[in-house]
Amino acid sequence: MNKTESPRPTGVGERIQGALDEGRILILGAQILLGSLYRSAFEPGFDHLSLSFQYLVVIALGLIVAAFDLLILPVSYRWIVDRGAGRPQFLDFAVDVMKAALPVFGASMALTLFVAAGIVTRHPAGVLLGVVGMSAGVIWLAGIHQGGGKDRRSMPLKRWPETGSGNEEGSLSEKIKHVLTEARMVLPGAQALLGFQFITIMLADFDKLPGSSKLVHLISLLFTAISVTLLMTPAAYHRIVDKGRNSTEFHRFAGRILMLAMVPLAVAIAADFYVVVEKVSGSFAVAASSGVLLLALSLGLWFGWTIYLRRQLDRG
Repeated sequence: MNKTESPRPTGVGERIQGALDEGRILILGAQILLGSLYRSAFEPGFDHLSLSFQYLVVIALGLIVAAFDLLILPVSYRWIVDRGAGRPQFLDFAVDVMKAALPVFGASMALTLFVAAGIVTRHPAGVLLGVVGMSAGVIWLAGIHQGGGKDRRSMPLKRWPETGSGNEEGSLSEKIKHVLTEARMVLPGAQALLGFQFITIMLADFDKLPGSSKLVHLISLLFTAISVTLLMTPAAYHRIVDKGRNSTEFHRFAGRILMLAMVPLAVAIAADFYVVVEKVSGSFAVAASSGVLLLALSLGLWFGWTIYLRRQLDRG
């Protein structure tokens, strides 16, 4: 008689790792669009676009940055709200963030397709491709709702015991795997920005920028380099200083460094958004307002909201 093997129950730590891996895949997709849209404003053909198309590119860039901010949010949530622990509520939070980020990502892709098709085949085809791109975002969102809505139970914000794989070392190993995965989640955004920033200095259109925008771009490059260096630090520290051994001290160190790296990254993203908007609009006020708004969005989501949730949890 053949016995059917029952599936091994998946622990919270494994499910958290799965959620982080899935978020990383989405961020890698957003990275491509993020780098392309930033650089497109400095390509020779960009100045030949109609002003409406140029503004659509800027809007698409703002949307993909917003999607990136949302996809990074679970990282700061785990370290500020959960303090690096494996609370089951993180899984619900990660799903909610993906639900919010995917249609924003879809809208950015829709606008990008609209502009691309409008350049090649004029507006009718651009509208069609734009609708297709937007539909993709709606389908993704609907798929997540149907796949996870029935079995999911919403859990109120309260204290949960820290869970691991059954023993202290296993739990610590899972936590360190989580934090290294989180660093790989944040790194693609910095990577896309760093590649755009350096190559832009070599482009002919960069010389046309006012001196203030060139200086802001240089400062943004510096902040991105700082962020990338910080994101690389935990891996180097773990291998060189700790010689690959897992420790609670390293787990805390990696979490602090990860949170610290997100601050210059937010500044760099907002600063170069200012440069792009200033190039298109020619207005310092519009560009500065856009940059400050984007910086407030990033820091507000990653730190402001999560600190508020942490305080609510402590009071509860």
